[in-house]
Amino acid sequence: VLQLESEAQRKARRAGLAWGAFIALCALVLLGGYVGLRHAASASVSLVPRSLDEKLGRLALDSMDLEGKRLDDKALLDGLGVIGDRLRAADAGRGFTPKLHVVDADVLNAFALPGGEIVVYTGLIRAAERPEQLAAVLAHELSHVARRHGMHRIAQTVGVVGTVQLLFGDVSGVSAAVLALLREGAINAYSRDQEREADTDAVASLARASIDPRALADFFALLQRRDK
Repeated sequence: VLQLESEAQRKARRAGLAWGAFIALCALVLLGGYVGLRHAASASVSLVPRSLDEKLGRLALDSMDLEGKRLDDKALLDGLGVIGDRLRAADAGRGFTPKLHVVDADVLNAFALPGGEIVVYTGLIRAAERPEQLAAVLAHELSHVARRHGMHRIAQTVGVVGTVQLLFGDVSGVSAAVLALLREGAINAYSRDQEREADTDAVASLARASIDPRALADFFALLQRRDK
């Protein structure tokens, strides 16, 4: 009897291990499929017309709570426009035209949306010690636009089906997902690699535009001094 019970226990353990291995294998297959689909969706962004970047960027901007009032200060916008034009001439946006918006809020930040919509807060403008630092921030944000980092985030979220809709110019099917991304702030939660790309591009763009590229590091140092 004891021998039979021991044999039964061994069989039960073997069956348990087999089921455990099977479940683990299924989990790996599902995870691999999920990662593969995210990669496929992101890779297909190059096929999406660039005009959709602009369409989604406008939709996003009009739907966001910017935490302050958009300013219509001609002198301020013209000044930023001069910097934007200089960077554009140095091909910082790779064909995307920067569309600059200034928001009156004590927020030390700027961000870019697909298509070239760039929001700069007055808190950041006041914090900058020289114009070159503002140029460095704009060059960094323009790199996100040029590399379509926001579109990659959107594609990874809406998946292959949503990206196919974008390929055919259908924004309606993914607009809810895009707005949800914005509400959570995820569209600007770029990866470390994407941020490094934007920094590297910014330094190169500043150099081509004959603007001191060290201004980017200077501005980061300024931020660190203000906020440990």
